[in-house]
Amino acid sequence: EKGINITESEAKKDVVERDVRDSGRNIAPLRKADDAVLIDSSNMTINKVLENILKVVRADH
Repeated sequence: EKGINITESEAKKDVVERDVRDSGRNIAPLRKADDAVLIDSSNMTINKVLENILKVVRADH
């Protein structure tokens, strides 16, 4: 929407590079919180991701 045209593979590469940079910095490195819940949405539809998120949230309350 901002007029930036990149391929999906370029976008993935950019995200990986950002994550490596953010997790390797000396001050406030990117880390998963001890109580974080990981949902691997790689092979899920948006609705399935939402369903899994809601299960986690409802189980906590």
